[in-house]
Amino acid sequence: MTNYSNLNENELNVLKAISISSKENGGDFTEFPDVLNLVKNLNESQLKGYISQLSQKKYISVETNSKNPMILAGDFVDFLTEYKFN
Repeated sequence: MTNYSNLNENELNVLKAISISSKENGGDFTEFPDVLNLVKNLNESQLKGYISQLSQKKYISVETNSKNPMILAGDFVDFLTEYKFN
């Protein structure tokens, strides 16, 4: 079982948004604009930073070989998918 104790509140919220958005897309991936629409308390630059941090911590991976990079949530797709955002 994964322990999320190394995530701060914003990282946790972004991971939840990625999880929800991935599930809504029917798979284990999502795109940046979809996550940005869910996380209202962060601007685009901040969200990019948190996505980078989550990638460095191995919670997600980002596929950058396409015009619209995909965020791959992998095992975290079902993580708190019922989470409500402010």
